[in-house]
Amino acid sequence: MSRKIPLIRTQFEVYVNGGLSLLGLAEVTLPSLEGLAETLTGAGIMGEIEAIVTGHFSASTTTLNFRILYGSILDYPVGSSQRFDLRSAIEVEDTATYVKTVVKDRWSITGPIKTINPGTVGAASQADASIDIATRRIQHWSDGVEKLLYDPLNNIYTINGVDMYAGIRAAIS
Repeated sequence: MSRKIPLIRTQFEVYVNGGLSLLGLAEVTLPSLEGLAETLTGAGIMGEIEAIVTGHFSASTTTLNFRILYGSILDYPVGSSQRFDLRSAIEVEDTATYVKTVVKDRWSITGPIKTINPGTVGAASQADASIDIATRRIQHWSDGVEKLLYDPLNNIYTINGVDMYAGIRAAIS
């Protein structure tokens, strides 16, 4: 049986609103998807359990870390909603043939800019600057296949093409 083992993310680019690439970007911290939970106790339950609510997540943040904030990224004010498209190449190795190939990995993050941190100023140094985005919509594709789409304001939550929220929408319509 052949499997592909991910080895390394070889390169990436980030585009804003389908346009310019962000120069000076060092790395991106993707948002966590932390399910909202309610602790339950009572008859028929030994102790406590946490019930994870389908399609409901804590607010999340995407962080773009820059060596130095420069150029067009400073054109976007705090509070303005932007779409950031992260495209990367991942090397994978086939376990049967030991052949390496490259697959596409893409994340699309939409939301308002929450924080612009210009970092520090020093001679012969990086600024360690960052921008935080209040994530409103997140979408992920791996090798061209959509794996995740989460948009809480439009009641959308799909995993591998399966509408995880369909039953809930049907029950309340």
